Amino acid sequence: MEQTIKPHKEIMAEADSMTATAGVRQKGGKKYLEVKHRITILRRNYALALGIDTTLLEANDKYVRVITKITDPEGRILASGMAEEMRDQGPVNKTSALENCESSSIGRAIAALGLHGGEYPSYDEMDAVGRKTEIQKQETPKPMPDDPIP
Repeated sequence: MEQTIKPHKEIMAEADSMTATAGVRQKGGKKYLEVKHRITILRRNYALALGIDTTLLEANDKYVRVITKITDPEGRILASGMAEEMRDQGPVNKTSALENCESSSIGRAIAALGLHGGEYPSYDEMDAVGRKTEIQKQETPKPMPDDPIP
C-alpha cells in the first residue's frame, strides 16, 4: 500500500495547530511543541519515508554533543539539528545527558524541517546559553576536525 503524502505546507500547519492544544507553556508565556509531538507529526505524515539519523559528536565528563539529520529515501539531507547538554545541569542530565541531548537534537532537526509548531529554538534553550557559556569558559576547547560529519 502506497502512502499519499499531503503538501508539506499542510503538515507544517498541523504542527502549528497542535501547539495550540498540546503545546507546553514556557517562560514568557509562549507555547512549545515537545519533541514527542514533532515526531508524531513527522511519522504520521511521512511514515518511514524520512529517516532520522543521530550521531554522537562528542561526549566527556562535562557535556554531550549530538547531531541529527533528517533524510529522504535517497539519503539526501533535508534538515539537521545539533544539541549540547551539560552533564551537571539539572536532574535529567545528571543521569541521562546523552538521551536528553539526542532528543533535543532530533527536535531541532524536525524543527528545521518546519515542524516546530511556532517556536524554534525554544526559550529554554536560549535561557540555557548563559549557563553553558560559564561552563565552557572553565575548559579548554578541543579543535574540531575539518569535517566532523562523515
